[in-house]
Order: sequence, then C-alpha cells, then structure tokens
Amino acid sequence: MKHVLLWMAGLGSLSMVAQSGAGVATAHPIATDVAMSTLAQGGNAFDAAVATHFALAVV
Repeated sequence: MKHVLLWMAGLGSLSMVAQSGAGVATAHPIATDVAMSTLAQGGNAFDAAVATHFALAVV
C-alpha cells in the first residue's frame, strides 16, 4: 500500500504537452464538428469523446 501511495503522489508532478493539431473521426460529420469544437475550446480528448457520443445519440 505504501508503494501505491508514493506512486500516486508522484502523479502530480507530471508535465503536460500541448499539441497544435488534432484529428477526429466519427460516423457523422456533425459529431466530428462537435468533437473539434470541444477541442478548440480547450477540452481534452475525454471531453471530446463524451461530446461526440452525445452528438451521435441525437443524430
């Protein structure tokens, strides 16, 4: 358990790298637009995936 806590404590020191471009592929063009818009507004890949699934549920 002690090793797990030490490992988890080290996660806060990870650095993040920003990418200048992104690619999205979905089954519908509107869902693709939603995902790209989410990423353009500062969202991450998980945010884009959730938004895409909501869009695909509606379209």
